[in-house]
Amino acid sequence: MKNTILLCGYGNMGSSMVNGWLKGGMNPQLIHILDIKERVAGLDPNITWTQELDENFQPDIIVISVKPNQCMGLLKQIKQIIKLETLLISVVAGKESETFNLANNPVVRIMPNTPAAIGLGNMFLYASLSVSDIHKRVAVSLVEALGEIFWLQDEALMHAVTAISGSGPAYIFYLIKLFRDKLIEYGISESDADRASKQLFFGATKYGAENIHGLSKLINDVTSPGGTTEAALKVLNEDESLDRLFSHAFEEAIKRSMELSK
Repeated sequence: MKNTILLCGYGNMGSSMVNGWLKGGMNPQLIHILDIKERVAGLDPNITWTQELDENFQPDIIVISVKPNQCMGLLKQIKQIIKLETLLISVVAGKESETFNLANNPVVRIMPNTPAAIGLGNMFLYASLSVSDIHKRVAVSLVEALGEIFWLQDEALMHAVTAISGSGPAYIFYLIKLFRDKLIEYGISESDADRASKQLFFGATKYGAENIHGLSKLINDVTSPGGTTEAALKVLNEDESLDRLFSHAFEEAIKRSMELSK
């Protein structure tokens, strides 16, 4: 790729993208980073780092990776450098594509999640009407090293994707912590409980991903009639309480995503 890139925001996702670009062989001289922080130690010296936007710099691609509450102030700054052909890529939660259409330019929204930092993320993409197939290929090339790619045809689905996949790692970490704390409560040492709970989720996830059978079959394989798993699942499935709890949690997260879009 020979396109110049302006990355606005060098947080967890921004830094993950840069690492992915460099591992993929991108010329670091094409990368320009705009961030309020001081230059990060260890960052490739050929990458341009700035705390102020250069009005004379007109990149081919602008990637916005900031918090939702920082977005509108940033857009006021970049409006002066954006061109009709500038591809703008947003990883800002909740903000609709129209927010980034500053000059009838093509816009691609991306909803990642934190495992993208190790190349195991879910990357949901939505393209505005002005996005060409070439733009789509460019967008994919920028995030394919971060995980699985999924294209959405309806932007409204971004709210559900944000609530379930984008926020999803936090729910998983919450469950891992719950398992860890219960092991400790029943007498397992903290160090063993920490390792065992993480390995439980890692092992089960990897086993499930590599198994050709469906998830229901995998559940049944662990559930012996009259056994311990069956006893526990009866509690979890009672009145569909766990399903209702997660459904309510997702609904609240979707509601918040919709509020952020306004």
